[in-house]
Amino acid sequence: MMRLFVAVRLPEEVKTNISRKLVALVPEEAFKHVEKENLHITICFIGEVLPEDAENLKAGFEKAELQDVAQFTVCCTGIGSFGKNVLWLGITEGAEELGKIAGIVSRGLGIVNPDFHAHITLARNRNASFEEAKEITEKLSKTNFSAEFPANSVCLMASELSRSGPHYEVVSERTFASISSGL
Repeated sequence: MMRLFVAVRLPEEVKTNISRKLVALVPEEAFKHVEKENLHITICFIGEVLPEDAENLKAGFEKAELQDVAQFTVCCTGIGSFGKNVLWLGITEGAEELGKIAGIVSRGLGIVNPDFHAHITLARNRNASFEEAKEITEKLSKTNFSAEFPANSVCLMASELSRSGPHYEVVSERTFASISSGL
């Protein structure tokens, strides 16, 4: 079995800044940090698939109608949470483009991705109460963190789970056009 998802990868400098300025402020006893090298914007989570299905999904990803998608700017700012379970960094600029890409990729893969919300997961709850999660979210919000970077491509990724955490590998990458063509 393979665990697959589609993501926009972040530049190293942005990952380093997020890790140092936000993730480091989250208490590890309450939340499991997303490792710096694993920070990304999830476009869609596919899940566990058989190797033969992975090949079909790769073919669908490579045929997805992304040829008219132009590079665009992503601006990350604002801290939020999904209940008490996930702490995230929001996407302000570029969220609409990411939503359109999520729709295109989902159609290409033949999957349903109804609740796309552009974000970067920072940490997942280990044992924090709702109040603790709320306090941590407020603490992170006070940093007024923001980052901006160009989104140049989207990747089909494989995730291998291990005792030390997940390891991600690019299965296929689709590069966006270098000039705007009206996405």
